[in-house]
Amino acid sequence: MTNRRMRRVNKHVQEALGRIINEEYDYSKTGLITVNKVEVSRDLRHAKVYVSILLEDEQDFNREDVIDMLDREEYHIKDILKNRITLKYLPELHFILDESLEKAEKIYDIIEKHNKDKKNDNE
Repeated sequence: MTNRRMRRVNKHVQEALGRIINEEYDYSKTGLITVNKVEVSRDLRHAKVYVSILLEDEQDFNREDVIDMLDREEYHIKDILKNRITLKYLPELHFILDESLEKAEKIYDIIEKHNKDKKNDNE
């Protein structure tokens, strides 16, 4: 398949999974789950699904628990997915915690702290 076609497939699967997860799973039980990226293999048999998970402090589970839940729910999610997208094969879903947003936030905080320290030094 061409790169353009794979990009379209990835985007289509990402959008469908995002809708499914938001419709099927209650925020209070899973946190806020966002599908950031999907990489479907060229043979359409596997898909890496990168998700970010926003939890509130009072929730009694962590991000890894949510990933485990998504892995357990794969067949339920695929059952809904097969009715929303048309592909030659329905890919096996591999949920991966995407920590890029947390890393970006840490970098932003470091830059802000540096700028604040620099401003205080100039005064």
